[in-house]
Amino acid sequence: LAVLTLAGMVLMLVSWRTASYRRRQRLLNTQITARTQELSEKNRALEQAGAEREVLLQRLEHQAMHDALTNLPNRRAGDDHLQQALREALAGQSPLTVALLDIDHFKQINDRYGHEAGDRVLRDVAGLLQLGSGHFVSRHGGEEFLVVLRGVEPVLAAQQLRELGQRVARLRCEEVDPALVITASIGLAALGPGQDTVRTLLAAADRQLYRAKREGRNRV
Repeated sequence: LAVLTLAGMVLMLVSWRTASYRRRQRLLNTQITARTQELSEKNRALEQAGAEREVLLQRLEHQAMHDALTNLPNRRAGDDHLQQALREALAGQSPLTVALLDIDHFKQINDRYGHEAGDRVLRDVAGLLQLGSGHFVSRHGGEEFLVVLRGVEPVLAAQQLRELGQRVARLRCEEVDPALVITASIGLAALGPGQDTVRTLLAAADRQLYRAKREGRNRV
């Protein structure tokens, strides 16, 4: 009887220990599953945050280098591009032409139609330049745009810029006034002796731009 009683107690103890172990194992499995799910959710959140951060950085970089009104590269981006183009042209002894394009009588457009209409004209001209020139174009300031023509000799560059000026003259801003005629004056300068830095190239192009203005506008 004592042996049977002892055997029964041992069996009960083993059963209790086994049941206890299984309960702990189920609890541990539940905790592991919950922890794994929690870690997975945190990883997904981190990945999403990383992707959102990358998008934000790209947006900020775009905003830092582009003009908000026209969505063209801004003056900072234009100067950087011109500096790089100049280095490559000097290293490869290839032609480089720089042009400044200015919308004629833009102040009169603002005065007559308002600044919102002036902004519309700037956006339309910028869109035409972006699609029509085939070269790098940036907003240089106000109603002035920079055009960088890599590998193009001055004579051919002048021809291409005249064609660009003609496309501007054919532009019609229907939202402002279908009868409004928009023209542009363009001054260009080519890489050469005395014009081999960003400053000297832009200064030379600026002088030619004012010459185009003095000689009647709507010309290169």
